[in-house]
Amino acid sequence: MNCGAEMDMKGVCPVCDWRPGWLPIAQATSGDGRPVTTFAAEMRHKFLAAYAFIACLAGVILVITGIAGNGSPGVAGILLGPLMFWAGAAALKITRGGKVWTGLSGGEKAGAMPGLVVGGFFGLMIIPALIMCIAVLKLADLRDF
Repeated sequence: MNCGAEMDMKGVCPVCDWRPGWLPIAQATSGDGRPVTTFAAEMRHKFLAAYAFIACLAGVILVITGIAGNGSPGVAGILLGPLMFWAGAAALKITRGGKVWTGLSGGEKAGAMPGLVVGGFFGLMIIPALIMCIAVLKLADLRDF
């Protein structure tokens, strides 16, 4: 909130017209003495969207490997996969596809955090795997067969 007025966090402030995801950039006084605020949309957080999407993707992959596998790893995949997918989907919904973070309440940020943490963890695991794949492909090009 910009003006401190009570409002529904999903709506528009009745006093200053602030919305979640908007940042104040200029303030002035109108002709009748009321403060007027100019807002701009919050910049898109690409990593928020990517982490939430990776969490959804990892959940789907975990369910598929859980169904295809047998034994205790398969059961863990079947149980944890939907939870990971749900956490990523909740993060995408709460952050509105990675467009909003600053305007969210503490409860909404806490609701988005599990999906972002899971997606960030799996996203960081992907980086070394990609580096190793690129290195292997480069080494294959350098070898004389």
